[in-house]
Amino acid sequence: MTLFEMGAYTLARPFSGPLLDRVGQRAVSVRLDLVAAAALAGVPALHAADLLSLPLLLVLVALVGLATGPSETAKVWLSPSVATDTGTPWNASPP
Repeated sequence: MTLFEMGAYTLARPFSGPLLDRVGQRAVSVRLDLVAAAALAGVPALHAADLLSLPLLLVLVALVGLATGPSETAKVWLSPSVATDTGTPWNASPP
């Protein structure tokens, strides 16, 4: 992660709780992963079209950071339900 992306990531994480409560963990995780993927896909596409400038690159990097923070928080909160749905013991000790 770049410093710019890490800053956006760090700023987004504390504010993701209310978003997760209102929208739901799975919806937030999927939607924000799609936003991050679109921003990342925009970098080579804009570069190939010779439209990628440094300010635009910084905006795309910040967008990835802002999307990744709440998305990762949602994945952490989804872990117990995923473990339960797959039949994996949640508090299991390593062998």
